[in-house]
Amino acid sequence: MASLLMVTSLHKKLKLEPDFEMIAAACYSFSGLEHRMELAGEYMGRTFVNDSKATTIGAVEMAVKSIRDKGVLIIGGRTKGDDYSRLRDIVGEKARCIVVIGESSDMFSDIFSGFNVVRASSMEDAVVKSMKNSEEGDMILLSPACASFDMFSSYDERGKVFKESFRKLIKGEISWI
Repeated sequence: MASLLMVTSLHKKLKLEPDFEMIAAACYSFSGLEHRMELAGEYMGRTFVNDSKATTIGAVEMAVKSIRDKGVLIIGGRTKGDDYSRLRDIVGEKARCIVVIGESSDMFSDIFSGFNVVRASSMEDAVVKSMKNSEEGDMILLSPACASFDMFSSYDERGKVFKESFRKLIKGEISWI
């Protein structure tokens, strides 16, 4: 939106007529940023979304709001000292299951006590447990709210491992049944 406003403002300043078809084509060609609400793919009626870059409470809140009905949230990692209990209400409304990973697993298990919380030992395990605890039509969302450094070298590696785990799942290299 900011880019659109800038382009149209510049055109007006230069007394030029914007080519809205060209602007629209440029917008439609933008596929988004890797690891930011990135569609990893669909499998057995579930939509897998990589939001590994979501390392703050606000980013996770926005990501969880994108879940249409219910879904599975993969959350956890190395905490950054935030008050993660602020996520309880929004996650509770949308999450059929919360899969916790990393060194913050105990903390998130406590925060989401009373909900369906499942612990995973690795990203592959998180993908498998997400499948087991999901239903057709669900979104399976990696939106960790934490830094990655307990299990990965960066959010980039964490997101790539999530996408690779998804690829292994759809190829039958890892089983969820």
